[in-house]
Amino acid sequence: MLGVVVVGFGGYGVYQAVAAPKDEIVIAGKMGSEPSVLINMYKLLIQQADPSVQVTLKPNFGQTSFLYSAVQNDKIDLYPEFTGTVVTSLVKPRKAQNAAIAAGNDSYPIAKSLLNKEGLTLLTPMKYNNTYAVVVTQAFAKAHNIKTISDLARERGLIAG
Repeated sequence: MLGVVVVGFGGYGVYQAVAAPKDEIVIAGKMGSEPSVLINMYKLLIQQADPSVQVTLKPNFGQTSFLYSAVQNDKIDLYPEFTGTVVTSLVKPRKAQNAAIAAGNDSYPIAKSLLNKEGLTLLTPMKYNNTYAVVVTQAFAKAHNIKTISDLARERGLIAG
């Protein structure tokens, strides 16, 4: 799931002031085209909610740790981040939290709670899910009894492309 790491804002993926409204909001994106699309979506949503707010975009601003540091140090106001990235790269879940995530539980509440302890807010995720998938032919799946991605672990010599 994609959430947004934010300083000083809350709401459902759009501008909703928790503190005094800002005249300018700076949204940064990671490297690549997908983050650029996402930050532009946020700009449109914010300006739809309040046309008087100036939104400045910083596309291709950096990688995860750089953006995380920038939001922590008030250099940017928000950036899109996957909850899985939050719990694997940015915060330190406890052993029980890691076990819950590994068991397939939703990582969002854990990521939100841990970021909150660092003075950051993780907004409600967008209705956007970048879950990875693997495609094989039906013939291959049937011949090898493949029904899940983890079923591929028993196969040797596969070539991904």
